[in-house]
Amino acid sequence: MGTGAVGTAAGWGIVSAAGGTEEVPTSFGSVRIAEAERQARLGDTVGAHGSAHPTKGAAPSGVLAQPVNHTWGEHLAVQLDVRNTSENDVLFAPGQLRLLVGGTTTVTNRAADVSKILLTAGSQHSLWISFLVPIGASGLAAQFTDPWGGPDPLALALPRISLRPGSLEDDHA
Repeated sequence: MGTGAVGTAAGWGIVSAAGGTEEVPTSFGSVRIAEAERQARLGDTVGAHGSAHPTKGAAPSGVLAQPVNHTWGEHLAVQLDVRNTSENDVLFAPGQLRLLVGGTTTVTNRAADVSKILLTAGSQHSLWISFLVPIGASGLAAQFTDPWGGPDPLALALPRISLRPGSLEDDHA
């Protein structure tokens, strides 16, 4: 699993996770996280005039604008590759992939390319799965639940997490 190192760019923290994109064996084939992208949820930092958008109370210049409802302020989108090398069709749902924040908090996805998919025998699919994460969080890890495997989730390495400008939702679920 990747461990995080926090840096700063464009006025907010970037988490860079060390780790590879190796395939992890499952009962039906394999899974791997091929890419990971992170961005400010609101896509803005607070400017010199105190606010990126009209809100009560000004944050210091250069601080990430926060959602009004106080939910986590960053998105993390990962590209999950799922391979079914078995001879059977397998039902797959993006909720089988979870994010672990700080080693203690398990996060389910907020959106994905599909809600569920039938992985036909011998097929391979790549899909984007989006999570909300705390601003500047380090120690991110991924877990995959294989319902036909064992009771414990499988640990997936996170590749280097890149900072992406704009909105993740423009191109990813």
